[in-house]
Amino acid sequence: MMVLYKYLHKYGLRFLADLKLKLTSPADVDDPFEMRPRVGSSEVTEEMVERLLNDEDRMKVFVRALDWPNLDEGIAWCRENPQDFRRRLSKNMRENLQAYCDQAAEGVAKEYRMLCFSKLRDNMLMWSHYGDHHRGIVVGFDSDVLKNALGARALEVNCREDRTIFDAEQFLFPKLKYAEQLLTRKSLAWSYQEEVRFIVKYQGNSFFECPAAAIQSVCLGCKFPAKRIPCVRKLMNTRIIRAELLLGTPDEGFFRINFKPIR
Repeated sequence: MMVLYKYLHKYGLRFLADLKLKLTSPADVDDPFEMRPRVGSSEVTEEMVERLLNDEDRMKVFVRALDWPNLDEGIAWCRENPQDFRRRLSKNMRENLQAYCDQAAEGVAKEYRMLCFSKLRDNMLMWSHYGDHHRGIVVGFDSDVLKNALGARALEVNCREDRTIFDAEQFLFPKLKYAEQLLTRKSLAWSYQEEVRFIVKYQGNSFFECPAAAIQSVCLGCKFPAKRIPCVRKLMNTRIIRAELLLGTPDEGFFRINFKPIR
């Protein structure tokens, strides 16, 4: 079991009241350079065409895109003339790949949402940026409980200098692993977050209702108002959250946060 942490901005008390986490749209990420793949190979190989001709569902997609008057006749023509079909697919492939890369965030947002966490509970930058300037709450979750509740794996964000590649193979045969690769690639500048994401299919829902059993700890920031601690306890009792309640304190000798149980 791995504990993953959610920095809850100003909404920590609201979360403890309703146990709902907002699912992030790929089109709404903080970094405008994220979700922007680069164009790879636009070559449509004979092997790709053969696979495509044997995939009835994908054939329907591309024959419709070719504006064939009759779907069955169009598919039959493609199978009878594979080289001509390959040429027609190749004709605008480069432009199609570029068009996808230009709007990848919006495109993938039609199918997927994300829940984003960190491996760290004591990152001072994240407390400043995402923890309401140390006045907020960070909640620790059991990754296995989240995995079962979401029906999705925890994927570590891969921080690199280069962007993901989108090529003809991915255009012709879209797969979940390609979407996961795009959704878990960020700039090296974000590596301090040690981020982990769950990727889920978008079904019109904007929130995930978290099981109380998933919550392992509730961490209060160094500047969390003392007068609100009884409110936190009350909410935890009401929602039957059996987790540690911790308060962050500045270390006396180093630039770091220590957490101590609140008795």
